Amino acid sequence: MPQFISPVATPTPKRSATAQSVSLQGVTVLCIDNDPAVLNGMVELLKSWQCNVISAASTTEAKEKYQQQKDDIAIALVDYQLENDRTGIKLIEELRSTSERYLPAILITATTEVGIEHKAANADLGFMRKLVKPAALRALINAKLAERLRKQFVD
Repeated sequence: MPQFISPVATPTPKRSATAQSVSLQGVTVLCIDNDPAVLNGMVELLKSWQCNVISAASTTEAKEKYQQQKDDIAIALVDYQLENDRTGIKLIEELRSTSERYLPAILITATTEVGIEHKAANADLGFMRKLVKPAALRALINAKLAERLRKQFVD
């Protein structure tokens, strides 16, 4: 006599929390870098994640674009070493001072300057070294956006 085996649905394995990623679709990112090749590469990466990208190649351009669209910008990615010995840290401080909303930001740099990570932390900036790994950048963007929500609605 043949044995009857009832069909049992096998549960689909769930992805771990670390493997899951929050969609960045529609998130507006201000991306600032004075190196055109780096800026273009970052813009293409962010667009592949379906972000709205506002790019700026100088501090002046970044300030203008921020003033025009600050209500839309959710996060800024800024190079540490900008033109004329300007730093990304200083630029983010200036942008934040012109807005009532918290602007999360990530400092991205290739500098080997001693203490740069500490400076970024003191300025309330995320920190990454170039060459940026896309998965690490995406995770840090998500963390900074979550921090923004916490500051906006909890604190």
